[in-house]
Order: sequence, then C-alpha cells, then structure tokens
Amino acid sequence: MIEIKPYVPKSWSYSAISRYEQCALQFYAERTKQVSSQESFALADGDRVHQLAEGFLLGRIEGVPPDLRQFEKEFKTLKSLGAHAEEIFVLDKNWERVDGWRHTDARLRAKIDTRVDSMVADFKTGRKYDSHEDQADLYSTIVFQAIPDLNDIDFEFWYLKNGDVSQFTFSRDQQSERLEKWQHRADILMSETEWKPTKNEYCKYCSVKKEHGCELFK
Repeated sequence: MIEIKPYVPKSWSYSAISRYEQCALQFYAERTKQVSSQESFALADGDRVHQLAEGFLLGRIEGVPPDLRQFEKEFKTLKSLGAHAEEIFVLDKNWERVDGWRHTDARLRAKIDTRVDSMVADFKTGRKYDSHEDQADLYSTIVFQAIPDLNDIDFEFWYLKNGDVSQFTFSRDQQSERLEKWQHRADILMSETEWKPTKNEYCKYCSVKKEHGCELFK
C-alpha cells in the first residue's frame, strides 16, 4: 500500500485539482513519486499536436499541419492576428500575477493554448467532456485576474479530430463568485492530510491500484 506521510502541495493547476477531486490517493502518489510515470499514447499525441499548433502560430512551421486541417481557416486567422501561443499565466496566493513559471510565490499556473485579446481557445485532441466547461471557467478566472482591462471572455474548445467547437462566455461581473469558488476548492486540496481513495470510472487504469493495491479493491 501507499505510505502516507505529511505533504502539502506548493501550487495547483486545473489538472492538479481535477486529479485530486477524482482521487486524492492517486494525486498524492503521483506527486510524491510513489508510482511509475508512464505517459499514455493519448497524452503523448496531444503534446505532439499542441507543439504543431504552437509552431505554426509562431511561424516556425510553414503551412497548416495535417493534424490541424479541420481548423485550417481559423489557424490562419489566428496567425494573421498575431495570436498568443502557449501563453503562460502564474498567480500568487492572492491571485496576483507574477513573472516566471518557477517564481517562488507561484501558487496557480496555467498555459493558454491561444488568445487574441478577449478570445481564448483551447485545443483538444480527444472527445468532449462535461468537465471542459469547468476548465474554461478557471482559465477565464485566471485571465481576468492577469489582464484587468478585459470585461468579457469568449472561450472556445476546438476539437481538432472532428472539427467540433464548444463555446462559453464569461463576464467580469461574476469574477468575485468565481474566485470564491476556486479558492474554496484549492483550500480543500492544500489542507488535505488523509489522501483517501475514491472509486471512479478511471480506476481500471490506476497506477496505484496496479503497483501497490488499493483498499477499495481488496
């Protein structure tokens, strides 16, 4: 079984809080390196496609790569507008922006796939999940904090395999409510001490279960 020792995360992200809320034990085991780090094909392929998108938007790749052809027109438009690519946002414990991914005061980190002013797009190489709206909510909250002159954000998910789009709009008017909600979720993560497992639909893929055993599957 996994050995539980005192551990306090120094920072969080959307992926971190999603993993923790899915299963605290798996989050803890991964963060404390008590399970093997094995990248899945889907994750590796997603990284590859994101690198292609970044390379095209920054002018390092000529012509829209085949993996992006479902959105060829949109990518050409982004490039012509000088869109940001893989834009880094780092906030401290007071939700104030700090410079540098490794900044000593970093508490929350995010990379935005692309942004043009108040339009933000995230590239997905897999299928749609209801949780994507949650991701859009947090990322918009972060961008509002980092860029004070934005009043609204149009957030889009581009599903690169099939050409689908999901769209959400966020207003600064609800920023205080979003901050309170996300701070509450982060506080629960940052104050965790027990790291109990939670049964979920991904248990069959769990490295903790495979390598150490899980009390939910005795």
